[in-house]
Amino acid sequence: MYESEVNDRWEDAGNIPEEVRRQWAGIGKNIIARTMTCWGEHCTECAIPHCFLTCDLYQQRAIDFSCRRFALGTVCVTGMQAVVPWLLKIEFKQWAKLWADGTTGLVALPHANRLERFNAWIGALIRWLPVPKRIKRSIAWRYRGFRGRWAIRRTSRQTPDYFLIEVYNPAASDVGMTLYIRPTSAGSNTPFAARFIVAPGLQRFCFPVATIRAFVNLDERFNLEISPSDSVARPMLYFGCVDFVRDPSFVAASKPASCKCVVWDLDNTVWDGILVEDGPDRLTLKPGIKETFAELDRRGILLSVASKNNPDDVMPVLQRFGLDEYLLKPQISWEPKGQAVRRIAQLLNIGIESLIYVDDSPFERAEVSAVCPEVRVIDAVDANWLLWREECQVAATAESSRRRMAYREQDLREEAQAQADGDYESFLRDCNIQVRVLPLDEKLLPRVHELVQRTNQMNFSGTRYTREELALIWADKDLEAYAIEVDDRFGSYGIVGFAVMDQARGILTDLAFSCRIQSKRIEHALLAYLLRRYAVRPFRARWRKTERNAPAGKVFADLGFREVNECDGVTELEYREVEVPTFDFIALKAGP
Repeated sequence: MYESEVNDRWEDAGNIPEEVRRQWAGIGKNIIARTMTCWGEHCTECAIPHCFLTCDLYQQRAIDFSCRRFALGTVCVTGMQAVVPWLLKIEFKQWAKLWADGTTGLVALPHANRLERFNAWIGALIRWLPVPKRIKRSIAWRYRGFRGRWAIRRTSRQTPDYFLIEVYNPAASDVGMTLYIRPTSAGSNTPFAARFIVAPGLQRFCFPVATIRAFVNLDERFNLEISPSDSVARPMLYFGCVDFVRDPSFVAASKPASCKCVVWDLDNTVWDGILVEDGPDRLTLKPGIKETFAELDRRGILLSVASKNNPDDVMPVLQRFGLDEYLLKPQISWEPKGQAVRRIAQLLNIGIESLIYVDDSPFERAEVSAVCPEVRVIDAVDANWLLWREECQVAATAESSRRRMAYREQDLREEAQAQADGDYESFLRDCNIQVRVLPLDEKLLPRVHELVQRTNQMNFSGTRYTREELALIWADKDLEAYAIEVDDRFGSYGIVGFAVMDQARGILTDLAFSCRIQSKRIEHALLAYLLRRYAVRPFRARWRKTERNAPAGKVFADLGFREVNECDGVTELEYREVEVPTFDFIALKAGP
């Protein structure tokens, strides 16, 4: 729904090409229900009431005296076959945005469109009431409040499949837009954000609800915002359905692998200029780069550098710009970039497919793509939009925000190991490894969800649980789920493990660890703990073997498990021994 009480502009679809009208009539046939989102014009720099007095862009709306942020308001375009009864033609002024209180309450499509027409009729009645402006404004405000409260209180048994944006761009150039879905509850400040490009012509953007729920609890209050990415642009666009919708034919596309590390070129990518030609004093940091580094780091996405330069020249520049602290395993030499990128993945012990490489040079991007085809390569002009890429849309947790520090601590461990005398077990004993086995609870769910999405080398089931699936595991009385927390004398690893036991049948159905604890015998100590806790024999475990987790899977043989069956790619193992090996160089306890 739109602000019918303050908008009285209508026009037919004559300005829309016939081909576009035919396309619009042919899409959305499978949508059976939609939400009744109450969209209105708003400002990205809103500071009511002060902006009414100080902003040069303030223009009063005739009925309710609010600010006119669209050049002509929301113009209703009739004569179209579409999901909704009419389109909304909007010319954005500077800082303008579409804004609404969010709702996921679905209304059957025919009834929703009847309500849309009824809303337009009530809006026209309010506008033409023969009463003083003060009373008309009061009626308009009250009706707007009623519409909003009705919409957000609307509930339905059905759940939406995706958030839909139908938009037609009549111009010859692309328009960058940003969608924000923000929680409004106190303490919830992580929005879902997505940048999308509206190319010339009719576009349709679908944002799966499952993806949005990874950031925002849609069962609580939230807001919706849609705005041009360029704050000074004034694009004119036609919007069709802009709602959560129910579409039985919808099949969510597979999500690209999450990004674990962004590798940057430096010259004309991180900074403007070429170090060896311009000298360090003439280099300037590109706008937004430091903020992008800081936010990626907060989300737990690692940062590194592959640059053809002299290391002794580069590091002082990075220090001057305050970027050196963010970088892990930088590769600064004159070797090919593809080799450098592959070495970074090896040194960080992460899959190369989880890397993004950023460079301004078409030649270097092509070389990296040829040598490392698994790596996602992007042009430096898009660097500031990294944060909006789907593979970078990872929620920040306490562990993710200190992931870089965890790698620094791992470097100290490796240095200590190299200097240690005696055998490896003596070194581990000297590390004072502390393991805590914590029952899964609501507070731990976000970190465990992040862990099972990211881990590959030590993920023994390969299952990528959604938050909803993890919540069901937590609530299942037949299952006991654990989060594993680890620290040592060098620092804290945080939550680095997850296990699920079917206690009734004595089956370990899932086990996953961060690769950061690999080779420290922590997985051995945990399995030994579970064997003692669940004394039923045979104790069974399930393992879906992959090329990535095969080395870590040797832990089962180390403890005396035997493979007894394989079905649909899942190997079942049994442990029949009464005695359980001990790992007394690791201190393990249950509970916090």
